[in-house]
Amino acid sequence: MAKKKKTVKKVAKKKTEEAKKVRLDPDYVLAQLKEDRDTMCKQAKRMTALEERLNKLITALQTPKTLKGI
Repeated sequence: MAKKKKTVKKVAKKKTEEAKKVRLDPDYVLAQLKEDRDTMCKQAKRMTALEERLNKLITALQTPKTLKGI
């Protein structure tokens, strides 16, 4: 059992070292940043669309007309 734990620890240590190398790789970091930017843009577009729909709903509710403009 003791030997098995050592090998597991060695494997875990090796994997963490590889992960550190990958994280410090500038191409990898750049790719991650681009991916994050794209997702942020998509979220912002969704938010603006929701905001416009909410504004339409608010104006429709404030006017005494029926809710035809939604």
